[in-house]
Amino acid sequence: MSKYTVLQELGAGGMGKVYKGLLIGQAGFQRPIVMKQLRSSQDPAHVQLFVNEARRYAVLDHENIGRIFDYDEVNGQMCIILEYIDGWSLVEYLERHRSISRKQYVFEKAAIVHRDVSPSNIMMTREGTVKLIDFGIATRSGTQDRTLTGKPAYMAPEMVLEMRADNRSDLFSLGAVLFEMLTLRRLFDGKTTAHVLEQVVAGHHPSPRNFNPDIPDGVMRILRAALQRDCSRRYGSAGEMGEACEHYLYDKGYGPTNLTLKQHLHALFPISRRGPHPRLLHRRHLHPPAQGSPASPVTTTGAAALLLLLAAPPPLPSASSAPFPSSADERLRAVRERRAALQKDLARLRSEERTLLGQVEWLEVEVRLRTEELRETQLVLQRTNEQMDATVRRARDLESSIAAARPVLAARARALYKLGELSYLRMLLSVDRPSDIFRGYRFVSALARRDNQRIAGFRSDLAALAATRAELERKTREALELRASLERTRRGLDADRRRKEKLLTEIVERKETHAAYLQELEEAETRLQQLLQGMTAEDVAVPIPVFKGSLPWPVAGRVRVGFGRRKHPRFDTYTVENGIEIAAPEGAPVTAVHEGTVAFADRFRGYGLMVVVDHGGKHHTLYAHLADVRVQAGQKVAAGQVLGVVGGGVEGPGLYFEVRFQGRPENPAEWLTGTEGRSPQP
Repeated sequence: MSKYTVLQELGAGGMGKVYKGLLIGQAGFQRPIVMKQLRSSQDPAHVQLFVNEARRYAVLDHENIGRIFDYDEVNGQMCIILEYIDGWSLVEYLERHRSISRKQYVFEKAAIVHRDVSPSNIMMTREGTVKLIDFGIATRSGTQDRTLTGKPAYMAPEMVLEMRADNRSDLFSLGAVLFEMLTLRRLFDGKTTAHVLEQVVAGHHPSPRNFNPDIPDGVMRILRAALQRDCSRRYGSAGEMGEACEHYLYDKGYGPTNLTLKQHLHALFPISRRGPHPRLLHRRHLHPPAQGSPASPVTTTGAAALLLLLAAPPPLPSASSAPFPSSADERLRAVRERRAALQKDLARLRSEERTLLGQVEWLEVEVRLRTEELRETQLVLQRTNEQMDATVRRARDLESSIAAARPVLAARARALYKLGELSYLRMLLSVDRPSDIFRGYRFVSALARRDNQRIAGFRSDLAALAATRAELERKTREALELRASLERTRRGLDADRRRKEKLLTEIVERKETHAAYLQELEEAETRLQQLLQGMTAEDVAVPIPVFKGSLPWPVAGRVRVGFGRRKHPRFDTYTVENGIEIAAPEGAPVTAVHEGTVAFADRFRGYGLMVVVDHGGKHHTLYAHLADVRVQAGQKVAAGQVLGVVGGGVEGPGLYFEVRFQGRPENPAEWLTGTEGRSPQP
């Protein structure tokens, strides 16, 4: 039984396939791995290449190079068992960075000439370690080939002209990667491979400052040296290039570590949205961004024996800065807009003549206004609670950072105390040879800067912690005040609802009040007829009479009040209903039954918020007792378009709907399709 288990295919190339798998050992031991499998063992040349790749991996032992675990037969096929890198390829990083901030990385090569240094072969782990992978076409320095190998866009000129490569060829490829990271454009780019190779041979490429004018002079010097067409004018070795980067960093006082990269990667690739792990043999074309895209200042550093150029990302927006609009912010904005509109309606109703219809509408608006105030307070409280949670997490992070920094600073302080006041000078004068003084000076300067940075960082964390605690106290007071306001708003809403129910009950149960209410409704009907008579609109493409009996319902629900004469159950009086009332939940969308033009969209005494749609040929449909209107007068609407949402009437939440021809009401049931599940009442 094999100790390796295949989980999923990650990618495929010319020689074979790559799988994610598990190394299974004793006592439940498991380790994720990558299995690079040879496609066929029939071709001796392919087998030899595969064996050579395994040998190259075996002699390369460095944290910045993907490691090999084994070379074995799995399911009858030869496999190279490699380290599984939990992270992202530089290709994915570049694609994500096309819409976010810049950050630059260039990686040192290994002792063997890689010949395929490119974004897809540079990986970044979740812990911030950079790794070079895929040594399938690696070779000894100075080896001459019979065919082109590698990706044309990252090739050095001698790889095309002389079919040979050495360590300086990989440095050129590193320069091409750095160019792309600084500009988000390829150094050599063309529609065809032949076009790209022509550019490589000519050695001509645009200045990176054409696309990113903020590149520092020090980084430009490194880039120019790495991208020389003549390999003898490039850096002589990776160590020389790395030293140039270190000089630049020491001069600028920068020193990002793996932790810097880790934090930036986690911000760039959130866990909740991270897709499948990168495919080791996956190749994607990188589309260049638009001209004039913003660029960030470049900062760089050298790390261990490999070259690692890093640029610290711009700081994330603080809690006090303007955040990107979220769905919660949009909801809060919408609630505040509705509240402002309701306040205007309420002020207008209070200024009008006091009538029963006016009181009903006034109380309806009062209830809706109080409801919106309640929603607003709830949303603000929710946002405050989220900010408090974020502040608590930030305080915990700062406390952890301070706790971790204390012993380091204490140990450093004790060491400096033992050396005395002239500690740095003594270290500088302790060198054996005068020629080492410059190197010692560099070391002492870097050490002093690091000490100062640690102290400054510690003080900054202490100040930030104090500010965070103060912010948390302020947010706590805000939350307590909002909860008290929420309770007051709830009590006010309950009182408004009781007043509204009392008035509606009086209208239904008291004969005098009911009669006065009916009289006002008749007056409202007269005003409505006058309004409709003055409405004229162009005929629509398909006249509404064609669809009589098949129009869709404006809202789903049961017909609570039918069309025509209606006897009051208590007073033995008759009223005439010019439309139907459809019982529906408050807030349900109300849609147009046919195309037309909105002739009216406002509050109308006796009908509350009302929309009238003119369908041409003197045909109108009316939608009343709405809680909100989503259209405006003069607007063209299509069948099924939302006009508003269901509000409340005298008999409860629902929609009042009419169909009129030449101002006269017609039975809506004769126009609408069926009565599925609606049980209309006569």
